[in-house]
Amino acid sequence: MRIWVSRLLIMSVVAMVAACGGGGSDGAGNSSSGGGGAYDPAPGNVAKLAFVDANNQPLANAEIKLVSAAEAKKAKSAGSAGLTFPSASTFPDFSAVAGLFLDEKGELDISEIVPGIYFVQLTHNSVQVYHIVQITAGNAVVLFSITMPISCDLSSCTEVDSIVGSLSGMVYDDKGPIEGAQVSLGAGAATNGAYAVTTTNAEGEYSLSFNVSKDLAETLAASTLRAVAPGYQTSSQAIEVNSGSLAGVNIKLEKAEQDQGSVLWRETFEADSATRDLWQKEGGLAETRWQYLNAGHGISNNLVGSYVKLAPGDLSAGALPQALQGQVSYWYGDETQGNFIGERDQDGSVNDDGGLSVSEHQGGLVSPSIDLSEESVPLALSFRAWWEIESVNPNENGFDLMMVQVSTDGGSSFENLARLNPLADPESSLERDAIPYSNAGFNAPPVNAQQEPISLDAYAGESDVVLRFVFSTEDELYNGFRGWVLDDVVISRTEGSFPLYEGGGEDEVGGMEPMAKSGLAGTGKRVPR
Repeated sequence: MRIWVSRLLIMSVVAMVAACGGGGSDGAGNSSSGGGGAYDPAPGNVAKLAFVDANNQPLANAEIKLVSAAEAKKAKSAGSAGLTFPSASTFPDFSAVAGLFLDEKGELDISEIVPGIYFVQLTHNSVQVYHIVQITAGNAVVLFSITMPISCDLSSCTEVDSIVGSLSGMVYDDKGPIEGAQVSLGAGAATNGAYAVTTTNAEGEYSLSFNVSKDLAETLAASTLRAVAPGYQTSSQAIEVNSGSLAGVNIKLEKAEQDQGSVLWRETFEADSATRDLWQKEGGLAETRWQYLNAGHGISNNLVGSYVKLAPGDLSAGALPQALQGQVSYWYGDETQGNFIGERDQDGSVNDDGGLSVSEHQGGLVSPSIDLSEESVPLALSFRAWWEIESVNPNENGFDLMMVQVSTDGGSSFENLARLNPLADPESSLERDAIPYSNAGFNAPPVNAQQEPISLDAYAGESDVVLRFVFSTEDELYNGFRGWVLDDVVISRTEGSFPLYEGGGEDEVGGMEPMAKSGLAGTGKRVPR
């Protein structure tokens, strides 16, 4: 028998949709339509399981043993309203359970698995780990992807001591599944917003995988499951996240009212924009700087396969994305190399070192003046973003910083508004030098995402507001990734929810005027993983 410590608790939803209008809840996290004839996901059993490790790598050829909680008589209700979740003090004895082997994709076609709670034992390269999963009664996902607390390289595996798991379900409206909806998990200021992001497929299905430091366990218990799609109200749902995997949390989105979040100011960077030529570029290097990324560009990262790696499931071959909307985006990088390494340190470089630069560098993209003198709260800033940076320090000592700054004096001085870098500190047995962290999460392919609104309430009534988007490598290490793409910058009458930056003066970074007047959020010193 194996003792089940608290870090292996399953996720639990503790409050239902907060911002999704209309309808009720069916107790499985699924919003009902409340009207005849409206679409509801058809509940079904899971027909295929897919297992990945804490690095999002398929667990090819691993052995699993699966025991239902009902058979083991090990589960009891730990919830009240909403979902009912399992709790247990031990895992069952798996010795008499027949093992099943995953295929080369880490998948297993299996007779339909009915809703319920299951215990999993996985053995790979002589290492055994345990996990608990739940399939809700409202589940509509056929393929259930399960993230296990194990980290594997080519020949060995190690159990990881962090918060590891997955969440899947469907996003839909009265008419049916919604393709391209953005779904994220975040835990406020402690994780600096989302620690896992994805978009729904053509069937409206989503699957989120996470690997977050156990030091944030208390914070993750107060996470938010957020879903957004153009033309719909944002859905924000409180969810308790612990190590475990959960299938069947479906999200119904309601159509947005026409005047909701009305746009006050917008920059698309398209050729017909009256203000796009008023943006200024500061700092950077001769080739590595803020520059246009035009649709059809053909730019790819030339360090992929030698100094950096793509995340599992990244089918881009290292290509930069096309414009995030329209025909033009802004990007901080070098079009000849497809990354932000700048001048590479040829003498010090070794394979899979993440890319070594001769020097650190930083660059700012500065907006024209924006008049908010007649505006009142709420005000918020949002934009489209796609980014890929190093995974060595995704914590308060982060590098490859992406900062949003604000000036109220025409750009003479700035203050930090928000930092995009997550505070997740995942655990892995892999050397992380060449492994990316993206806006989708640790070692996950980047996604074209809508930035969670950042409050500008403090600047309502100001007549000379200037925005600045700053990318700073902070040092010479791990600079071979694809960087930050930015588009469709919007100020609207919307409540901000993304954590505002609260760094101190010790975080200042010098070297560029007037950027150095405000500082950036980093230590300037590399710390151990």
